[in-house]
Amino acid sequence: MKNNYLVLISVAVMVFSLIGTSMAGIDVVGAIIRADIAPGDHFNAKSTISIASSDKPMDFNVTMAGFGQSTDGGSIELGPSQQTSFMPSFLTVTPNKFHLEPGMNQTIIVDGTVPPDAKAGGKYALINLKSQPKGVSNVGISLAIDIPIELTITGGEPKVAGEITSLALADPATSQHQNGTAIFNNTGNYFYKIKSNSELKDDKGTVVASVDNPLGPLFLIPPNARKIDFKLAPEKPLAPGKYTLTATVSLEDGTVLATKDTSVEIKS
Repeated sequence: MKNNYLVLISVAVMVFSLIGTSMAGIDVVGAIIRADIAPGDHFNAKSTISIASSDKPMDFNVTMAGFGQSTDGGSIELGPSQQTSFMPSFLTVTPNKFHLEPGMNQTIIVDGTVPPDAKAGGKYALINLKSQPKGVSNVGISLAIDIPIELTITGGEPKVAGEITSLALADPATSQHQNGTAIFNNTGNYFYKIKSNSELKDDKGTVVASVDNPLGPLFLIPPNARKIDFKLAPEKPLAPGKYTLTATVSLEDGTVLATKDTSVEIKS
């Protein structure tokens, strides 16, 4: 038996932009759409957009795109040629354009049926609302809002996996301070938050410096990568020579996702 899902998550977001000499405020209720849903089920979600009674009339275009991320966790709209298997292509968004009068609101509806053969894991997209430019001469100001869609297809165990693809110290790596960077890639089919540990060992295997990066606030969505910057500060200056740099990335509960070692040299 198929279930019907109606999701309306009340997360308020205020976006401001200066238009002429007035301040425009946009309220969004349903600013994040997140749900678990089974194969074959129907999905329906709503977000409501409104502007203040003191604002000017506005016209919006609405599109849905794939959900990418920069290495710092920022959202990126994926173009048609960049789409991945994580895009929920079974969803549609309506209307594709609308007009808002001051003090009024408009409901955006996301609707679709999950294919019965859909595999367990995550599906991610961005609803983009962009106002038509308002301004004089050749200068116009446009507002843009992204509403994330984060769905988890149930019916199996999601694949939670990842890989550290790069690990290095920045030059110069001195005897007193060592700054480093790791690049971690989500190779699974489900989003999660990460934390990390980085440590430096001498040629005897003794840990001479260690630092923890706490759990980050942003989910890492597959198949994207996250840049992890860290700063090591040994208790005493290190002797010149070869050392082993190790980075470990874990989930919130401490489950280790990946570990990587690399040889580094401290020259002075």
